[in-house]
Amino acid sequence: SALLILLFAFTTEVRAAEIRVSGISAPYRDVILSAPTQGVIEAVRVAEGQVVKQGQILIELERATESLEVDRHQLILDDKSEVTVAEERIKTLMVALESTRKLFGSTGSVSKEDVATKELEYKQAVAEQARLAAAERRQELDLRLAREDLRRKIIRSPLDGTVVELPFDEGEGCKAQDPLIRIVNTSRFYFEANVEARDGQALKESDSVRVEFGAPGKVTRFEGKL
Repeated sequence: SALLILLFAFTTEVRAAEIRVSGISAPYRDVILSAPTQGVIEAVRVAEGQVVKQGQILIELERATESLEVDRHQLILDDKSEVTVAEERIKTLMVALESTRKLFGSTGSVSKEDVATKELEYKQAVAEQARLAAAERRQELDLRLAREDLRRKIIRSPLDGTVVELPFDEGEGCKAQDPLIRIVNTSRFYFEANVEARDGQALKESDSVRVEFGAPGKVTRFEGKL
């Protein structure tokens, strides 16, 4: 923050006046990013004072385990062998069931119990295929969760701004919710000051203001509206 002098120049029905107020500046956005999970800091990609862009990688936590979990779930999801076998088994049992039904109806060379057995085997195969399909959907969800866990190990900037605090170094451990980095956006700023009640009542929107800031001898001034 910086010390600012704000001059309010306004006119009312009663008087014209100028109010001089001292205050401080506050950044337009001031964000502290916390650790989403416990871990060890593997890499710090920025330095204090560095300007960063939205989406830029700031800090990376160790993520070898999470990466392996993604690979494991992907391998399981890609393995279609059980699904293929189940589909082929259904086709085979369907042919056998239809043949048994025809024999039972035409020649009576098979018993009713034989037909019932084939029907049961077919239904069990269909149920197994449904179970595998449900397992595949669960595996897809597990893969998405594993990818999310991996993504959370990479801290990216949510805004354009400047890094002002970096309390951790590479190799240090952090707990969930520990503050890892602070970023501020000073492309715009707020002016914060206390104004006497009687002066505040006289202020209104669209009043002209003049802002002065800087060190003695290096004062910058600009005009604006309240």
